[in-house]
Amino acid sequence: MKNLLYLSILSLFIIGCGGKPAAVPSSAPIVASKEKPEKSIIEKEKPSGAKTLTFQKSGGYFLKSSVKLPNPVNFFVLTSSRTMFTAISETSSQKPPQNLNYDKNIVIAIALPASNSKYDIQMLSANYKDNIIEINYNIKPIENSTVFYYAASSGFFVLEKQNPITNVRFYTDGKLIADILFGKRNSNSPKNLKDLKNSYMGSYKGQLPSGEIDESMITTLILSSDSNYILRRSYLNDKNRSFESKGKWLPTDDLSSIVLDYDKAKSDHIYLYFLDKSTIEWFDASGERKDTKTYRLKK
Repeated sequence: MKNLLYLSILSLFIIGCGGKPAAVPSSAPIVASKEKPEKSIIEKEKPSGAKTLTFQKSGGYFLKSSVKLPNPVNFFVLTSSRTMFTAISETSSQKPPQNLNYDKNIVIAIALPASNSKYDIQMLSANYKDNIIEINYNIKPIENSTVFYYAASSGFFVLEKQNPITNVRFYTDGKLIADILFGKRNSNSPKNLKDLKNSYMGSYKGQLPSGEIDESMITTLILSSDSNYILRRSYLNDKNRSFESKGKWLPTDDLSSIVLDYDKAKSDHIYLYFLDKSTIEWFDASGERKDTKTYRLKK
């Protein structure tokens, strides 16, 4: 299954210049990070062999007032309709693209804080190489555009999606301005598929809720680099009640997680999120987080 996306707010990163997501996605208010880039100006060399991505500027959107813009330039990477409209509303005067397919597209937004001047925000190019999307953009003031009220300037772009994606980088005038971890990634996520298979495979064990009152299950999960898994579960208070299942796993598009039984009905999917190389967190069938610590397995 080529494209498996987390359709949840957890998969949204709305991050300012140089912002980095927390180790685990949270349900905190949508706000661009106030962190400054470690290197705010880095000379960019266009990667050889990069794939040129198609994109188009989209009208009909505006940022909700709940979205904070603390940085001179703020960047948004939106990966699902749910996350999209948590941050963005449609204008009444202009209709945005309808029925966007988030298996094939992501939406990029670039926004400036409110001022009494208007700015033209353009995406000049987008390239993909080594799991990274690089976006070149340009911002210019619009002449004679002073208004008597304050309003944010923003540009929205529908971009061709790739698989996998680990980072989205923003450049202007050949200089790196922001490097954003894609999707649910954290600093301990696999760097690439090879890293996932070499460093994150093995046997994980822990006690997980069984769904029955006051009943836990001893759970052992064995992940193999050939994309197979074995899952063994037994009731803590009755080891004669045990279960074993086998199947295939597939990484998510951002390589932050794997999905067990991806080739079965969606209700049977099990999302496993890598907190680090030795800890997995068990999400539900839609990729939503269940509980911070109760659903974790350790190597």
